[in-house]
Amino acid sequence: MPHLTHGICRYPSCPNRDKPNMRLRQCAKCRVTRYCSRECQKQHWSDHKEFCKSYLHMKDMLTEHSSRGELYDRYNKWVRTHNILFTETLVACLNLPQFPKNHERYCLKLDISYKPEEPSDAKCMEVLELELIEIPSNGGPEWDAIIEKRKKSEEDQKKAQRNAYGSGVVLLDLMLPTPNGPSLAMRRVLHLAWDSSLAAEKPQPELWTTRLMQFTREGIVPYQG
Repeated sequence: MPHLTHGICRYPSCPNRDKPNMRLRQCAKCRVTRYCSRECQKQHWSDHKEFCKSYLHMKDMLTEHSSRGELYDRYNKWVRTHNILFTETLVACLNLPQFPKNHERYCLKLDISYKPEEPSDAKCMEVLELELIEIPSNGGPEWDAIIEKRKKSEEDQKKAQRNAYGSGVVLLDLMLPTPNGPSLAMRRVLHLAWDSSLAAEKPQPELWTTRLMQFTREGIVPYQG
């Protein structure tokens, strides 16, 4: 019996996509993609089969490198280690002195890879690519949740700190190799806050992006006391 859940059918031409809380069946192979009917699954298979193959390979890679629990643990330690660095880089890239509302429109996206053989948690991940992307206004439930949480984080920060400026978003996408190239294994969404003095500093995006790439690669933690 296929596992049943609720949500939106992943076949783009599904006639029932606008119906809320439909009962869905997961793909029996990847158990990720969901459909409202066998017919929708059949129609979408030509598009889905490459993802399905890549996802299963990615799961094998996770098992080969480490247990999933260990990967999560090291991933989270790496994030905590470089949290201030992520904030500094985000603020520099947003250019807030010239565009004060950019933190509401853009977020910083990092594609990262896991180095299971690296003993240091400070450099067990490597940043492959970094870019400032626009936050979509109609990006679906995932983006709606990110936008709402950013607003809530900003409200809480301003209540707690008199000189708080705002809150911004950093997306950390862990990529693993597959036969069709790197594939997203997991995403961590950071909601980072900063004060008015940091927002007023002259932006130096090239400097901070270079530092982020170097410090995370070499395990440099300049903010440790």
